[in-house]
Amino acid sequence: MAILDDDIARDLEHDNQAAKYIAAHLDSDLSAHYDKPTLLTLIDAFTTCLAESDVLDENPDGDGCVDLPLTAMAEEIAANLSRDGVGTFPSEDIATLLDLWLDFEEQQWEE
Repeated sequence: MAILDDDIARDLEHDNQAAKYIAAHLDSDLSAHYDKPTLLTLIDAFTTCLAESDVLDENPDGDGCVDLPLTAMAEEIAANLSRDGVGTFPSEDIATLLDLWLDFEEQQWEE
């Protein structure tokens, strides 16, 4: 059980760092609407969307990267959050936050 607990703690720390990164890069309008708990909820939704989607199975470019359809993903995430009773979020905001999360994740791979 200790290994699982360590994995969970690492995942939580990673998500907290991602939320901190996103919050630091938001303009004042968005930062007023998206506090840390909300960002953590959205990060979970981003992860779920990518895990359940086949978008990562697309043909990667020479660097192994896949162009993600941010607008379509943001609309899907917003619809899922609304349907699940989590909240109503503009897909434009979701797209901005998703893009920042992806920037954070990319930086983690580069380190």
